Amino acid sequence: MTGAGRRRNPGLRKFQAGVLERNRRFCYPVAIKLKGEQHMTLGEKLQNLRREKGISQDQLAEMLDVSRQAVSKWERDEAIPETDKVIKLSEVFSVSIDSLLKDTPPLRPQSQPPAGKRAEPSDFFSQLVRLFKRRGYLLGYLLILWGGVDLINVIFVRLAWSKMLGFAGNMAGYMDQGIQSALSAPMNLLWVTLLLAAVKIAGGILAVIFGRRYAKKEEGKQ
Repeated sequence: MTGAGRRRNPGLRKFQAGVLERNRRFCYPVAIKLKGEQHMTLGEKLQNLRREKGISQDQLAEMLDVSRQAVSKWERDEAIPETDKVIKLSEVFSVSIDSLLKDTPPLRPQSQPPAGKRAEPSDFFSQLVRLFKRRGYLLGYLLILWGGVDLINVIFVRLAWSKMLGFAGNMAGYMDQGIQSALSAPMNLLWVTLLLAAVKIAGGILAVIFGRRYAKKEEGKQ
C-alpha cells in the first residue's frame, strides 16, 4: 500500500493503535503478577538455602556423603537427589521435605542455636547423672586407692614412731613424765587414720561391686 493509500485510511491506523493499547493494558499486569509469584526449582532452593546457612558446596557434600559435583548438578537442576539425600537435605536446612519438592517458594530455615552456645544446665546435669549411672563404680576404685595410700602411710609412721619410742625408752631416766606422754600421744591419731583407711577401702569395694551390677542392669534395659 502506498503512502497516499495509508493517508486515505485513518481508520486502519486508529484500529492498530487500539490493539496495541489493549495489549499493553493486559500483558503488563500479567507480567508483573508472574514476576511476583515466580516459583523456584529444587536446584534454586538448594542454592539459596545453602548460601543462607553459610556453607560451601564442599561442606554440604561432606555432610551428605556425596561428591561436590553431585551437589553442583543438583543446584543447576541437571540431576535430582535420591530420596535419602532429600531427607538429609531437609534435616541440614531444617525445612520440610514438601517445601523442597513442591513448586512453591522455599521456606526460611528454622533458627538454630549457635554452635558455640552452652548447653542448658538441665542437659548438663542429665548427662552427668547418666555418666554416673554407667561409670559411677570407678569412684570405688579411687576410694580403694585412697584408703590404700593411707594404710601405707600408717604403717611407715608406725614403724618410725616405734623406733623413736624405743630410743625414748632407753632415755626414760633422763625425761620427765610429760615428755613421755607427748611422745606416745600421736599413736592414738594413727589408730584413727587406720580406721578411716579401712572405711575407705571397704566403701570402695562395695561401690565397685554394686556399681558394676547396676551398670550392667542399665545396659540390659537399653
